Amino acid sequence: MFARIRYIIIFLIITPLFAEEDVSLLFRDLALVHTINQEIKDTLPFHYNYTLMGGYFNMPSARMNQAGMVALGFSYVPPYRNYGANIQALERLEFGINYRVYSGIPDPDIGKAGFGDFSDRGANIKFGVLRKEDGFPHFPEIAVGLEDFYGSKRFHAFYVVATKEFIDYNLEITLGWGKGRIRGFFGGIGWTPFRKTNIPGINRLTVLAEWDAIDYKQSYWEHPKGKTYKSRINVGLSTTFFDMLQLSVSSLRGEDIAASASFNYNLGESKGLFPKVHNPPLYKAPLDTEPLGYLRSERELAQELAFAFSEQGLNLYRIYLSGDTLWIKMINILYREEKDLKERIESILRALTPSNIAQVTVVIEADGVPTHEYRFRTIDLKRFRKREIGDFEFQTLAPMREPTPPPNPYEG
Repeated sequence: MFARIRYIIIFLIITPLFAEEDVSLLFRDLALVHTINQEIKDTLPFHYNYTLMGGYFNMPSARMNQAGMVALGFSYVPPYRNYGANIQALERLEFGINYRVYSGIPDPDIGKAGFGDFSDRGANIKFGVLRKEDGFPHFPEIAVGLEDFYGSKRFHAFYVVATKEFIDYNLEITLGWGKGRIRGFFGGIGWTPFRKTNIPGINRLTVLAEWDAIDYKQSYWEHPKGKTYKSRINVGLSTTFFDMLQLSVSSLRGEDIAASASFNYNLGESKGLFPKVHNPPLYKAPLDTEPLGYLRSERELAQELAFAFSEQGLNLYRIYLSGDTLWIKMINILYREEKDLKERIESILRALTPSNIAQVTVVIEADGVPTHEYRFRTIDLKRFRKREIGDFEFQTLAPMREPTPPPNPYEG
């Protein structure tokens, strides 16, 4: 008897110790995940080169912008004027187009009539082979690319490039090799000394330098005034204002000064250039949690929910009662952000769900396709309404799920 009591006492003493150790290990792992995520997100400023591809001035780098980013820009690169557009279509795919004007050389067809200089159109593409987000922090980012791969291909080039960021030193270094107009080895370096400051423009100010490997002399389609060079090292500055406007200036071939300006915007994360200000206010009243029965029929509940959802711009398409569970399908044609949609559903359900309903399943349909669903327990809705739990806890209890089919209507 005493032996059993002794074992029970030892067990009661040891169990909390293991529990504390498990909790400490959990917090350690969470801290490690947070550190890794911060290292991935902490990055040096991204730069567009004069062809509006990720790089330095004339040379590319292996770095890529955020998926969904689009850019429009102009660069003056004597003796050319470049107009460009760029889109980071996927995390590993960057695509750009250029309209290059030969300054001072009339177009052979319409130039003699005074309608403009000779011009060339081209398309560029870059594929990310190894990215920083892939989980190899000690390896450089690697990419392969093609310049002017479509059309006349007058400035065609193929290249392989690697870029390594040294965040602690605010430094990045690039080394690559090209074939075509970019011939042989090239490189680049960028230093952002004031990255930690909060002064706009200064915190993104970067000193850039590159080894320009363009084969100016042997390239047949080069502008006659662009076939000479005194130096292959181009040096300059680049900065970005408001995370949208990038300005760059540099030396060029040791003979000229080049400059560029570009506007970039992330369509993938955009909430709209013009905020919506006419959304209906969240549902507040009336508050009715009367249980289903003699005083509140199923038809009355359906009418109340349909009216409340319609005021929020949502269409109640189907509603089933199966035991103590409500199953609702609604059509969303108004809200783009999932957070806004869910917030409005929650505001209605916590005010109108009968107290004898245990769970409410809400399936969202868009363009005729069920996209996702939420499952709300009535007890959680009640606690959230009374502010016994916070928003974070409630969102954890009712996450987004795969949509489920409706229940059998003959069972409800």
